[in-house]
Amino acid sequence: MKIELPPIKNHPPYDFSKLIKTIETNILKLRNGSNRKPNSFNDDIRFFREHWLKNEEPVTLSTTQLRSVSIHLIESKISFKQLLEVELLPELLSQMEKEENISIKKRVIQFYFTHYFLLEEYKIDIRSSISKVLKKYKGHNYFMKIYKTYLNNLLDPISLLKKFKSIEKIWKTFNLSPNSDFYNYLLILDLVNQLKSIEPDKSEKEVFKKINSYKNFRYDKHILIGEYTVRVLIEKMMQSPNYDYTEWVNFIIDLVGDPRTVSTYNAQNVSWNRIGEKYRKFLIGYLSKEDLVLFLEVLSDPEYDNVYRYRKAFWKPFVKHLRYAKLFINNSEFERLEGPFKQRFTGRNNSSYSFISDSKRSFIYMDFGKIKVIEGTHNAKVRLYSDTPISLENKYYDYQDFYKTDYAKQLIIEEVTHSHSEIGTWQNKVFNILKEHIPNIKITLRETLLQ
Repeated sequence: MKIELPPIKNHPPYDFSKLIKTIETNILKLRNGSNRKPNSFNDDIRFFREHWLKNEEPVTLSTTQLRSVSIHLIESKISFKQLLEVELLPELLSQMEKEENISIKKRVIQFYFTHYFLLEEYKIDIRSSISKVLKKYKGHNYFMKIYKTYLNNLLDPISLLKKFKSIEKIWKTFNLSPNSDFYNYLLILDLVNQLKSIEPDKSEKEVFKKINSYKNFRYDKHILIGEYTVRVLIEKMMQSPNYDYTEWVNFIIDLVGDPRTVSTYNAQNVSWNRIGEKYRKFLIGYLSKEDLVLFLEVLSDPEYDNVYRYRKAFWKPFVKHLRYAKLFINNSEFERLEGPFKQRFTGRNNSSYSFISDSKRSFIYMDFGKIKVIEGTHNAKVRLYSDTPISLENKYYDYQDFYKTDYAKQLIIEEVTHSHSEIGTWQNKVFNILKEHIPNIKITLRETLLQ
């Protein structure tokens, strides 16, 4: 027997999105224990706004009011932020902790999941409230029992990731919303941990961009996400030094600043102190070496600079003894620069990248510890000093700042003209002064001469 289907009439398409949204909202309210009439719910919220958010005079809330208010605060980031701004969240938590109502107790934990980033931003720690609620709980609610079982892991996202190995398992176990702050925070932590396995020559721009957005949130109680990321990347650089890490280095500087800025040069930078001295020293050495190579190979012009090849041969062996460097570039050389190096001169780091008012010469300041050197291109003299002859904080300099001020004159050990490069005249003179002031130097004069 053949079944005839009735003809389909051309009705206008029905918009199911509003219906679905209404159903989802109702399910959320039922799940959170709200089965009260909308008018009563709205009255409770109005009461809360008037007595808590506007007048900042918290009053004791009834169980039904606490139920309504806690639902509202989970659904509204704006109201939760206002509560943080008036510094009344601890009072609300105190009232919620005393309640026997399971849905209210559960929402203490949901505050943590839903508004993790806001709590971090306002430096409000609700872990103690969560601990109190869960340690006292003796009921049979499935998720409350799960939260209690994994309480220590729950309060330490890093240990939570280590315990479950996968965000998907965490999501399923704790019934996390993919839109919750806590879920997204776990994704960021996972991204940072994935950096440990990236290849040194691989670009990770999208990952870097995402991490940069959350760099000021805590990785653990001792260090921020941005700072921990810097540790991970520098560790990789130390293990495999023979790669081009320009992209990584620019990202590190974006995250925590250049370790050679004046504040960090004087060991006052908080981020770099937390990251660690061995990482700071490594990156300063790497950047200084990179800048010296830039000066010798890019800022010097082999076609018009007769000393170019000899200068390059002389200074390269000294790279490993370099503690700090600062470049001074003229406008025409700056226009010739490309990509990431040009970006560094236009950034905020005046302590390492500056401009010189000279038509053709560029310069580099080099700190070797007990002796400082300023070297220049195109027939500039090599000047050796007992201390730093200039302020390192400026963005713009004049060539005369290096030798004509009274302060600079007092510090000059020697001024050497690049004479007779082919037979090593200036090289021999500079080498002997450096050897006298740099301890444990193992470079020979022959290594510094053009072969």
